[in-house]
Amino acid sequence: MMYEKILVAIEPGPLADSVAKMGLSLAEKEGAKVMLLHVVDPAAHSAAMDIFEPQVGHQTDELTAKAERRGRQFLDQCAREAHLKSTPEELVVTGRPAEEIIRMANDWHADLVVVGSHGRSGLERLVLGSIAETILRDSSCDVLVVKKSHLR
Repeated sequence: MMYEKILVAIEPGPLADSVAKMGLSLAEKEGAKVMLLHVVDPAAHSAAMDIFEPQVGHQTDELTAKAERRGRQFLDQCAREAHLKSTPEELVVTGRPAEEIIRMANDWHADLVVVGSHGRSGLERLVLGSIAETILRDSSCDVLVVKKSHLR
């Protein structure tokens, strides 16, 4: 067996199904254990509030809690659809996505991280950064990046 523990980092959105299917399919073929991980980035909610309602900073906690609930529901749905020998672990954490994914991969002793890439380039990537690129660079295990182009 090549991979025994596969961490599948997913977020609701256009890449979610592709990332989940790729990670779960690989885990099924390998007979690997799976952790489904969703990271809620409170900075994203804070930035949105600053743009749309700068006077209402306290709503950030509410938005983060709502995002955590949506993340748990999404992971539950992915786990129900998985055809694995063992039930996937599910975890929702709050923090900076790349850092949390790398930390969880290390803590869980993952052999592989499966993550999506939106395919941003140029200025957009420079400004927003690339979670997948950071994970590729800093992870101590193998990383499989599912690109936006796989959606076609």
